[in-house]
Amino acid sequence: MTAGATDPAATPSVAAAAARAELIDEVQSIESPRSARRIARRLLHNPASLLGTVLLVGFAAIAVAAPLLAPCPDDARSGRRCRDSVYLVPKYGFSKEPRPPSAEHRFGTTTDQYDIYYGVVWGTRTAFIVGIVITSLALVIGLTVGSISAYYGGWIDEILMRIVEVFQAFPFLLAAITLATILRSLPQVQGVLPAMLALVAFGWTGYARLIRADILSVKQREYVWAARSVGASDFRIITRHVLPNAIFPVLVLASLNIGTIVLSFAALSFFGLGVPDGYADWGQMIASARQRVPSLVNDWYIVVFPGLAITLFSLSWNLIGDAFRDILDPRLAR
Repeated sequence: MTAGATDPAATPSVAAAAARAELIDEVQSIESPRSARRIARRLLHNPASLLGTVLLVGFAAIAVAAPLLAPCPDDARSGRRCRDSVYLVPKYGFSKEPRPPSAEHRFGTTTDQYDIYYGVVWGTRTAFIVGIVITSLALVIGLTVGSISAYYGGWIDEILMRIVEVFQAFPFLLAAITLATILRSLPQVQGVLPAMLALVAFGWTGYARLIRADILSVKQREYVWAARSVGASDFRIITRHVLPNAIFPVLVLASLNIGTIVLSFAALSFFGLGVPDGYADWGQMIASARQRVPSLVNDWYIVVFPGLAITLFSLSWNLIGDAFRDILDPRLAR
């Protein structure tokens, strides 16, 4: 055989490559986590997760039915029509004395005369948008950084992990308050964006570290080496073989963090950094009670209704996340 010639026996045939690809999928199916159907069945048979699911479904129903439960009235004085912004809570007067629950105002009004019932109902939509959007963005950033760091290793891993450590060096809520304050001073970033961007900026690091630790273990398994041997690209290996077998702990953390994100956003709103004035947000409604601290025994409704909504919403996500963790972690399974 002349130099540079190719030995046909050394070149794998198309059939052999297909057989090896099938072997990869078979091995991966053995290593993969439990099926989604089985996980859903066990979640519904877990009392804690069942309670969390019922609470979450209830909040989802309120969010969907908000136009029916709390129709948005037109404001003749300001000229605002309902369809212009349904998230603006109706205001009834300019008195600083809150009104107790009545037939006209089911949950009463705040010190700024915002209707609490309307704010609680439409605030459910705000909570879902804030919790899911912020968590999803932080999750995507964390998965991207952690996956690249763990898969390639070396100097890439060192640089990315040092960046993660820099972000984690700041206290989460204090850093979010500082960044939200800076962003609110920019005319290009207004509304709910400053608070959401601030929480995303400091909320992705936990996902990055967790997925990195899992991928460092998963990338050494047989089906990953088999995929490399057949010439699969790095992108395909990460998205098809590595992430599906390492992502479940991160999803558990994300489900637990949604409730925390809603609480953090409510804290920013309490300090006046979350949403614009008059927006349907639970944290902002509780903030109006600061002026009535000495008389909260009589004006209890200002705090109780939005506070109960925040508590139950966060509790529902925490119950589901705890049960999800117990199901996926064999060390915690009963």
